[in-house]
Parts: sequence; structure tokens; C-alpha cells
Amino acid sequence: MLVLIATVVGFSAATGILYSSKTMTRSVFHEVSRMRARQSAEDGLRIARFLIESEPNWADELDGNLFIDADIHPDQRVQVSGTIIDLGSESWVSVPVLDAGFELASSQLPHPLFGPPSSGSNGAWEITRYGLINTGPTVPSIGIAGILSTTEGSSGGFIRFLVAVNGWGRFSQTTTESLVANSRYRLSVDVGTGALAGVLAATSASVYAGSELLAVSDDSECLTILNLGGGYSTYQVEFETDDEPPDGLLRIELSASSVVGLLSATAFDHVRFEHQPDAPMLVEIVSTGQHGPNTYTIRTRLVIESDASGTRTRVVDWVEE
Repeated sequence: MLVLIATVVGFSAATGILYSSKTMTRSVFHEVSRMRARQSAEDGLRIARFLIESEPNWADELDGNLFIDADIHPDQRVQVSGTIIDLGSESWVSVPVLDAGFELASSQLPHPLFGPPSSGSNGAWEITRYGLINTGPTVPSIGIAGILSTTEGSSGGFIRFLVAVNGWGRFSQTTTESLVANSRYRLSVDVGTGALAGVLAATSASVYAGSELLAVSDDSECLTILNLGGGYSTYQVEFETDDEPPDGLLRIELSASSVVGLLSATAFDHVRFEHQPDAPMLVEIVSTGQHGPNTYTIRTRLVIESDASGTRTRVVDWVEE
């Protein structure tokens, strides 16, 4: 009887050890498989970061969506998706322009019969004019004055051409700022006849850095015209800078020209000059690794920054599932 009891006890103990061993083996296999799935998810994230850093134009080429589906080991698979969730700051920063509404001073270059002056200063604006024949009646009238039609305040900068005038006039102002690398710039100015003539003179708005021309409204790729009604339109001149923009202070030039036989005029008002810094792009990455029946997902957000040395990614958020 004692022998039988001992045998039963021994069998039960052996069976318990066997079951415990099987349970432990399954648990270890599950944990190892899950670790490999996690490794696959991390590998997928590394692949995504490598692709973004080595292919700066990936967003354009892939229409802003990144997708990877690959076997990275014989028994491990990874799927990665990436979506742009922020293209950067849309805010514009003002570049200071003095007397942007042409309200602080009111005067014009004089018109003596002989030897009329070709340049002068009117508050914050330098003014210059040219006539093919340099007499009072044959050079353009230029200055700042109260005019019948404006878009801001009661005064504007004007350039007026009588029938006998063949020439041009220009307002210019040098700002206190230089170009910022990797930025977008926009010069806006309201343009009309100011009720000074029935025809708008040939009008141009341009931006310089030092002596280098950056953009001009004569270039249709830079220019957008917005109709304001009341005989006025807004000229918007836009351009972008690269990693190494030209040196020199930014200068605005607003000009108009005419030919003999045409009574015309241009009035300028409400000048705005702005730039938009190139903010980093933010991309959401979801990387899911698989090993056997197990999956592991890592969700992260990458800040993408580019400069002359290349493109870099920086993790700003990390969630594991």
C-alpha cells in the first residue's frame, strides 16, 4: 500500500513538472517572439529615418505619404507608414517699412521751367525721377500728397506723367534688415491711378539685397495681382531664399514709367513687407513589427530639419503598443 501511494505521488509530481515546463516554454517563446516583433518595429523606424534623411525630396516624390512593407528577417516583417501632419509655421513676420501709408510727409519735387531736380527725400522715402527732356513740363511729377482715391489714410505716393513726358519716377526705401536664410518673402503694395489720370502708368515693384535684384513684379512668376475695386489692385511680389542668401540690407523700389503722348499716373499706398521663416516639418510615423503571431507597434513623431549640411530627423514623441 505504501509503495502504491509513493508511486502515485511521484507520478503526480512528474506530471506537474512537465506541465510547468511546457507552460514556461510557451511563456518564454511568446516573450522572445514579442521582443523580435519590437525589434522589427524599431528597424522599421530606422529605415524610415534613413529614407527621409537621405532623400530630401521624399515628400514631393511620395505625395507626402511614406509607406514601407518589408521582410527584414526570414521570420520577421515590418510595415511603416509616415504622414506629414505639419508643414511648418504659416505665420508671416513683418519687415519694418517706415511711412508705409505715405502719411507722414506731404511734398513733391519742384517743377521749375529749367533744371528741375531729379531726386530728393520725402520723409522715409527717397524719390527719383527722369525725363528724356529735362524741363519742368517734360519730367514726371512725383511726391506724397493727399489724393482723391487711396486705400489707407488720405495720402499716397504718386507719379504723374503729362502728355509731353517720356520718363520714369521711383520711390525707394532701404530697411534695417537683411535676408534670412531658407525663408519666404512677400512685398505687397496697393496700386491705382489715384484719380490723377484715366490710365495707369507702367508700374513695377521690386526688392533688392544691397545691389542685387531679388524679385520684380515684371516677372510673372513672382507676381500676384489682387483686385481691390475702386481703381486699385494689390501687387504681391514673392520670392524665397536658400541656405546662403545675398548680403546687404533689403531695399524696396516702387516705380512707374510712361512715353510721350499718354496722360497717365500711378499712386502707391499701404506697403507691406513680410517674411515667413522655414519652420521644421513634423511627420507622424507608425511602425509595426511582426514575428509569428505577435505584433508590436511604435508611434512616433519626427521633426525634420534641413540646412546646408543636410537633413536631420529628431524624435519628439514615442508611444509603444
